[in-house]
Amino acid sequence: MDARRKLGTRGRGSWRRSALRWTGRLLLAFSACELTLRLAGALLPRLVLDPRAAGDAILCIGDSNTFGIGAAPGRSYPDQLHELLVASGSQRAVVNLGVSGLRAGAALDRLEAAIDRAVPRAVVFLAGLNDRTRSLRAAAAAGPVAAAPRPGRGERLAAALRRSAAVRMAQTGWRVLNGDVARAEFGGRERDPLDPDGLDLKQFESGYPRARARGIAEIEPWLVKSWQFERPDLMRRAWRDFSAQPGVEQHMAQLRLPRAAYAWEIERLCGDAPPPPLAPIAGDGHGAMFTRFTVACADLERGAFDSARARLAEIESVAINPRWRAYLRLHSGWIGLLEGDTAAAARDLTRVLDDLAALNPRAGLSWAMGGAAVATALSGGGGALESWRASRRSLWNDVEQSERVPLAREWLLAAELIDAAGDARRDAALRRRASQRFGSPRTAPLKWLLAHPDATRSTLLAELPLEAPRASWIGPMRLLLAQAPDEELDRLLAPSFGRLAALARRHGFEAVVVNYLDYQEPALNELLGALARRFDLTHVDLHAIHDRAELARDDKSRYFSPDRGHPNEHGYALIARAVFEKLRELRVVP
Repeated sequence: MDARRKLGTRGRGSWRRSALRWTGRLLLAFSACELTLRLAGALLPRLVLDPRAAGDAILCIGDSNTFGIGAAPGRSYPDQLHELLVASGSQRAVVNLGVSGLRAGAALDRLEAAIDRAVPRAVVFLAGLNDRTRSLRAAAAAGPVAAAPRPGRGERLAAALRRSAAVRMAQTGWRVLNGDVARAEFGGRERDPLDPDGLDLKQFESGYPRARARGIAEIEPWLVKSWQFERPDLMRRAWRDFSAQPGVEQHMAQLRLPRAAYAWEIERLCGDAPPPPLAPIAGDGHGAMFTRFTVACADLERGAFDSARARLAEIESVAINPRWRAYLRLHSGWIGLLEGDTAAAARDLTRVLDDLAALNPRAGLSWAMGGAAVATALSGGGGALESWRASRRSLWNDVEQSERVPLAREWLLAAELIDAAGDARRDAALRRRASQRFGSPRTAPLKWLLAHPDATRSTLLAELPLEAPRASWIGPMRLLLAQAPDEELDRLLAPSFGRLAALARRHGFEAVVVNYLDYQEPALNELLGALARRFDLTHVDLHAIHDRAELARDDKSRYFSPDRGHPNEHGYALIARAVFEKLRELRVVP
């Protein structure tokens, strides 16, 4: 017994010594790697090349107006600016770092990350519009909200590791292996257009509890994203926590709609039972339109289709934004599907789908795709869906592969099962995909189809249960938080302009601020110009070059996309030409 005890003691001691040796070796290797990378970063630019020679590009940073929403791929203003450079004989690269939905601070974050790789010759900055939507993080910084707890040892260690060159190198390698390959020496894979603060809903279970512990301002991005992605299970959880936070009443005043509207939409999207309509609000504002919409939805749920159609048409008549009108026409077109007029529904929903594809944000697009697909499969017979899908292959793939709107994606699979009726092999493959992707489906058509594997086409037409779309109005339309007044917007944007000016001085590049081409944001455009002057940044005032009468020609269709806010290809050409002339004036280009 004593011998065995001694042997066990010796074994445990040997294991501890071995673990300590390996820990020491790992720490030594990490330290050597860190020191090597730090020395290389300090010496190589001096010994090998001027760091500006690695970049020497023109970086365009900003939001959807930089990314190019409203124009065909390759026709954004950075693309057309590059064409002007080439025509002038310049070989200077133009890099588009724009991301739809980006705030000014996040645009500067991307710029700082890019400068870590190479220093540009000039930076063109067009952002600020998305900062109009209030952020509770900004409000928390300005007012007395529950303070975040001090970071613990683990969080401080994680923060220190994030500053490590070796860790950042490992992260870069991991991103490259996952397909996040840099564009030239800058940039990387685009973030999702509506992605607040870079959150990943796949990490909700691990990341959200920490955010909840930090208070209402940290819950906000998760709440916004779960709403934009139409994930009602996550919306309900984040909304419940948001509503229970200390000091929530002062923040409820920053919501863009009445508090009851948010609870109503969560209940409807969760699909437990159709909620009663909200009490009407006078006027034609967002709140009034939303409460009227709840009445139309109640009619839709109880089968009063004529009444629902009339109410939707009434709301559409006062909705001046093309996005609102297309969203309402989605529901009107869906009525044809519920009434059994599948041919008319296929036509109307396909038209809505094409309209939504040209807009941003594309509220309801996934539902238009799902409804049009089911209507096409029911009205056209076997194989009809494939030819319809072929003409919209890229859009179909975007919706099918997205993490957004899982309920609408169930309708796509339901349409494929309808189209495959009578084809046993294809039907079996689709059923396997359904079990892998959705587990227990939540939509009535897919539930019924999976429960009736031998249904004939005549049975489908007679018995397939259909239901109203559960599309979010609030999330994709970005109606969660109210707009910031001008004086608050000045406070929100000033730090970003200060950062841009400081980076330009430190690294020696030209910084050019451009205002928006859309003349319906005069206060914002004036503020962008004032901030450029305050921080001694070069300003391109598009409205001093192009007057309102010119930009408004043909009901804004000459220079603006169908949403009448984003430029189209010709509008982006005006921006590109103005930026090119300013860069020539600054001697950045010949």
